[in-house]
Amino acid sequence: MSHVEDRWSADPGRRGRGKRWRVRWRDEARRPRSTSFELKRDAERFCRELDRLMDAGLWVDPQLGEQSFGEYGLRWLEGRRDLAPATVALYENLLTKHVLAHVGGVALGAITLETGQRLIAGLQDGGVGLNTVRKAGTLFRQIHQASVDEGLVAKFRLTGLRLPKEPRPEARFLTQSEFESLLPHIDSALLGAVLLGAFAGLRVGEVFGLQVGDVDLAAAKVSVRRQIQEQRGAVTYRAPKTASSVRTVAIPGVLVEVLAPLVEKREPGEALFVTESGAVVRPSNFRHRIWNPAVIAAGLGSVPFHALRHSSVSWAVEHGAHMRLIQQRLGHAKVTTTMGVYAHLVDHLDQELAETLTDGIRIPVAPPARPQRCEQHRGLVSSPERWLSTFKGFGVVGDTGIEPVTSCVSCKRANQLRQSP
Repeated sequence: MSHVEDRWSADPGRRGRGKRWRVRWRDEARRPRSTSFELKRDAERFCRELDRLMDAGLWVDPQLGEQSFGEYGLRWLEGRRDLAPATVALYENLLTKHVLAHVGGVALGAITLETGQRLIAGLQDGGVGLNTVRKAGTLFRQIHQASVDEGLVAKFRLTGLRLPKEPRPEARFLTQSEFESLLPHIDSALLGAVLLGAFAGLRVGEVFGLQVGDVDLAAAKVSVRRQIQEQRGAVTYRAPKTASSVRTVAIPGVLVEVLAPLVEKREPGEALFVTESGAVVRPSNFRHRIWNPAVIAAGLGSVPFHALRHSSVSWAVEHGAHMRLIQQRLGHAKVTTTMGVYAHLVDHLDQELAETLTDGIRIPVAPPARPQRCEQHRGLVSSPERWLSTFKGFGVVGDTGIEPVTSCVSCKRANQLRQSP
C-alpha cells in the first residue's frame, strides 16, 4: 500500500524548499518508489488512484513509457522471429521510411489518438500512396498494442484511429483465347509453370517451390508443401502462406504430359523447375526474362502472373464449379475469402438459374385467368390466353375450363341489372 508523508516535518532543514508532500510505495518487483507533490490533496488523490490500480493489477510504471516509440519499435521488430523474411523487410521499410519520421521521437506513454491522426495526415500530405498509408497505420497500432501487452503502457489509445479506405483493385482475368495466344511465347522448359498457374491456381512462389516428389503423375495430382521466397538476393523455402495453403490439387491430363519429362529419372528432393545450370528458377528472373516478354509479345498489356490464378477461377465458374471446391483448390482458409474476391463472377448466373428452375416441370391445371383493366370502368377484364402465354417452359395438361371474357366485372353487373325484371 502507498502512503503520503510530509517531507518538511520529517526533515525540518528542507522546510520551504522543494515539494512538500511525497507518496511512497513499492512496485510489483518490491522496489521502493516515490513521487512528490506541491499540494497534499494532489498527493492523496494520487495515492488513492495508485492503490486502486495496484489492487486491480492495472498499474504501470510511468517511467517504462518514457522510452521513444522509435527505440521500442525497432527492438520489437528485431524480436519478431516468427515473421517471414519478406514481412520483416516490409515492416522495416515502413518503420524507417514512414512511421519513425513522424512519431519516432514520441514517448510510448505519450501516444494518444491525436498522435496516430498526425501520423496518417503527415503521410497523406507527403503524397504516400493509400495502400502504404494503411499498412503504416496498421503497423503503428500493432506496435502500440505490443507495448500495452508488455506492460509498458497502461491503456491502448488508438481505438478510434481511422485509416483511409482503398478500393480493391480489379482483378485481371485472361480469356481462354488470350491465354492460348500467350503460350507460344513461353519457353518450353517453363511451360509447365504457366500451366500450373492457370489450371491448378498456384501462386508463383508455390510453383517454383515445387519439388519432383510433389508431382504424382499416376494420380494426376500436385501437392503444395512449400513456397520459395527471395529476400535481399537470397532464395529460401518457407511454409505456404497459410495452413490451408498446404493442399493437393488435381491437374488435367495435358499438364501431366508436360510435367512428365521434368519428373522422370530425377530425385524427389530436386527442384521441379531449374535453370540450365541446375539452379532453382527465381520468381523475379522468371518474371523479367520469361513472363513479361511473353505477355508483351502476345499483345496483352500489363498482366501479372497472379492473373493466371484469377483466370483459373473464372474458367472454373464458367464450367459450373462449386465455390467450395474452388476454395479448396486455391488454398483459402474460408470460403468467404473466395466469395469476397470472386463473387462478381457468379452474378450473371442468377438469371440462368432462374430459367433452368422450370426445366422439366409440368403444371396439371393452368392458373386462373388474370383480370385486367377495362378502359370504360377501369375494372378488370379476364384474358386467359394472355395470362397463360407468360408461363413459358411449362406444359399445361387438362382442360382449363376458362372461357374468354371481354368485359370487366362492372360491365357484367351493369348487364345483369338491365336484364333483371
